[in-house]
Order: sequence, then structure tokens, then C-alpha cells
Amino acid sequence: MTLIRLPSSIPYPWVVMALSVATLTALASTFVGFGALFPFIQDDLKIDRAEIGLISSARVLGGIGTSLLAGLLADVVGVRRLQSLTLLSVVVCLVLFSQMDSLLQGVLLALLLGVSSAGSFPCFVKAIMDWMSPRHRGVAMGTAEASFPVGGILSALILTLIAEVYSWRVSVMVIAAGVAVCTVAFFLFYRDPEKGTASAAAAAGGPAKEKLRQVVRSRGVWLGAAVAAAMGIIMTVVVTFLILFLKETMGMSSVLAGACMSVSLAGGAISRIVWGLVSDHYLGGRRSGLLAMVAALTGVFIAFLVLLPPTAGLWLVMLVVFFIGATGMGWSGLTGNLVAESVDPELTGTAIGLAATVIRLGPMCATPIFGLIVDRTGSYDWAWWMMVGVAGLATVISLSLRGVDAARPRG
Repeated sequence: MTLIRLPSSIPYPWVVMALSVATLTALASTFVGFGALFPFIQDDLKIDRAEIGLISSARVLGGIGTSLLAGLLADVVGVRRLQSLTLLSVVVCLVLFSQMDSLLQGVLLALLLGVSSAGSFPCFVKAIMDWMSPRHRGVAMGTAEASFPVGGILSALILTLIAEVYSWRVSVMVIAAGVAVCTVAFFLFYRDPEKGTASAAAAAGGPAKEKLRQVVRSRGVWLGAAVAAAMGIIMTVVVTFLILFLKETMGMSSVLAGACMSVSLAGGAISRIVWGLVSDHYLGGRRSGLLAMVAALTGVFIAFLVLLPPTAGLWLVMLVVFFIGATGMGWSGLTGNLVAESVDPELTGTAIGLAATVIRLGPMCATPIFGLIVDRTGSYDWAWWMMVGVAGLATVISLSLRGVDAARPRG
């Protein structure tokens, strides 16, 4: 139940959508926002690119050991309690991170932030699957997840300006305040479905070991997670290094590079809705072929970025990074639905938790390796070409999902 009764004229699935959008927008600042602040953190702590990659990877690593547990808990205790606790713990970690003054502290606190935020994604997906009809899940997932890059846009613009005027520490406190507001709103207004719905079935279902066994046997969960892990590598690298790349290779200022990051994130926000609409209403719920196309185009546009000369016009750079965002950041709604629809509704949280564990493995290793390649070669070229190869791998795995992906009910 909710602590505040909402007007009955408001369809509750729309309330769930609003809460999901607000929550993901705030949480995006803890991921993309850090990417926008990394140049300031790098200057403050006097660390190199590989060490910046360690902070980014520590956040990913923190969620590996807890994502599966979070998914199981979402199925058992419900979304409202778990998501509220998750958001509250994120606020505490952000406040602590704003006070760190060494690389070791930054890595440890980023690790703790990853542990704390691990429950957010399984809760979000389960809420959408519980309250939205199969016919509209693609659009709903895409629309809600579009708030993630929108939050990144606000982070890249607003937080960069705050860091320029005050410091990156003030920017992190602003992020913490936003997450705190969402914590209160979610606790007050979200409710888990009543008995007889998917969440209730989960609570009354078999033991956790049996649930996990059913999820582990699902080929769709593993393949969907593998695609998301590969694409997650690219997204994490772009979020972590695009601003640094534009500053160091294209000679842009921090504010202008942040604006380009915002353009890329805008591409991701728009495309998540578009891909969801296409998969729901034009492909009958089939998502694997569209996912393969998105992955392939990601590699193409990253190749364009590598080939741009340092003298390239700003409009051309923005066009390329927009399409990198539209493809390299626009895939998550497709993979989320693929994984969630591969199992019974009462196992959604567990499936997403397992997938999230696999997904985090790639980005955890990728950012330090990317930064190390740049440090050792003195150029971003080889590191970006590695991302082109990762996009090719994601394309191949997506095509193998075509035997698993089936049209979903339209009702």
C-alpha cells in the first residue's frame, strides 16, 4: 500500500511510469554524472586515465556480487521496500564520496556505491513488467529508460557548470539531494501489486534455489545478458572517456565537451523510445533483429568518430556523437525486455538480477583497459577500434537470439 492515496482518476501504471522516470533520472546522475565530473576529479586527485578507469570499474564491480541477490529480493520482499532502501543507501554513499581526497578512497567508495545501487535495475524492470501490459512493455521500458540519458544530459550540462564555478564535490552533493527527493517520493507513492498478480505469485512461489535454477536454464537470459554486457562496455567507455577524448583530441573546453556528451545522451534518450515503439508495434514484440542492427550501427558510428580529423567542425562532431548515443546507449530497453520475457513473470526480478551480474563483468574490465591503451599508445585510436570489435561481437550474439525471441501477446 502507499502512504498517500492518489486520485482514482489517475491510472496507476502511469504513476509507476512517473516514479520510474524520476528515479532513473536521478540515478543516471550517479553514473553519467560521474563521467562528466571525471576531468575535475582527475585534476583534483592528480591521477591518470587508467586510474580514472579504476574508479569507474569499482562502481561496476560493486554490483556484481549483489545484483543477483537484489533480483531475488525484489521477487520475494517486493519492489517498494527494496527500491526505497536502495535509494537511501545511494544517498549516503554519494555524501561520503563527495568528501574523498585520494584514489584509494575514491575506488572504495565507488565500490560501495555499486553495492548500494545494485537493486535499482531489477526493481525498475520488475515494476514495469508487473504493471504494464505485454503490448506496451517495449514502449514503457524504452520511455522509462530514456530518463537515464536525460538525467545524463542534465548532469553533463548542470553538474559541469557547478563544478566549474564551485567544485566537483558540490556537484556530487547536488546529485545526492536529487536522489533523496526520489527516495521519499517512491516510498510514499509506489505500491506492490495485490495478491494474484505477478509479484504476489513470486512471494508465494517456490524456494529461491528452485527459482534460480529455472532462470539459469533459460537460454534467452544468458544470450540477452551477453549482448547487454558487450553493449554495456561501449556505453560505459563512452560515458567515462568521451569528454576526455573531445578535450584532448579535439581541443574542446570542458563545457563544450560536456555539451557534446549531452547531444550523445539525447540520442540515447530518443532512440530508447523509438526502438521500443518499433519492436512493440511494428515487429510484434520481436526484438533480436532490431538489437543486431543497433549493435552493428554502433560500430559504424564509433569508426566514424575515430576517423574524424581534429579540425572537424563542431556540427559534424555533434552529429556523430548523437548517433553513437542513439545506438550505443539506446539498446537497454530491448535487452531488458528480452531477458524479462524469457522467464515466467514471477521470476522477472531473479532473471534481471542474474543478467545484471553478467552485464557488469564487461564494463568492469573495459574502462581500465581502455584508459591503459590510451596511456601506453598516447592515442585514443586503438582503444576506440577495440570498441568497434566489441560492437561486432554484440551483433553476432544478437543474431543468435533469433531462435529464442518470439512474438509476444498483443493484448
